[in-house]
Amino acid sequence: MCYCETGYYLVRVTDLEKDILFATPLGVDDLAESAEILESRYYDLQGRTLNGPTDGVYVKVDIFADGHRKVTKHVK
Repeated sequence: MCYCETGYYLVRVTDLEKDILFATPLGVDDLAESAEILESRYYDLQGRTLNGPTDGVYVKVDIFADGHRKVTKHVK
């Protein structure tokens, strides 16, 4: 998912092997793998803040230096 001025947009869906299952040309630049992450935040599925990665399902939000946010769901 990508956060833009007007909200969140689904950009790409991959499987566990990182093969692309779905991608959309929204004109949103992909974040470079080397882009600097300023902060990572973790949430449970009810939106409550977690102290870090946990066992089970959680959402991770990476905040990049350029203001972009990358939201991913993790199953551990």
